[in-house]
Amino acid sequence: MSDLNGSFSNQIHLYPFRVAYDDTDAGGIMYHGNYITWAERTRVALWHLFQEDQSSTNGQFKQDLENDGLFVARKVTANYLSPAKLYDILTVETQMTKWGNSSITFTHTFKRGEEILATVDVVLVYINRSTFRPVRVPDYWKTHFDKIASN
Repeated sequence: MSDLNGSFSNQIHLYPFRVAYDDTDAGGIMYHGNYITWAERTRVALWHLFQEDQSSTNGQFKQDLENDGLFVARKVTANYLSPAKLYDILTVETQMTKWGNSSITFTHTFKRGEEILATVDVVLVYINRSTFRPVRVPDYWKTHFDKIASN
């Protein structure tokens, strides 16, 4: 299953995909909003990789997702440098670039080969599922995020 979820290399999560027809506008250029969609899909793949490794957390990962807390998007910033085109093969390189008490920032870099096409920064806040108020990110998440934390 890991193949569908990408891989890790030097603290970077790598997620390849091909730009499909429904990713593009009438001109065959990847629609700007789909970079954010693909950033989300990349993080979902990353969560699945973490879930596969949940034996190291004694099931805390699944319990956390089902009961106590969850991550929600607070802020998204996108920087578009060069267009992706229909059928291009892209790789999204994801790194955790900032860690706060109740938030984390992911930077998603979209590449065609070595060319950087766009970056999408997403700030996620960890909230209590009952109160919807920010709370401290549990320590066991740090174990997982260390795999992609930039120094």
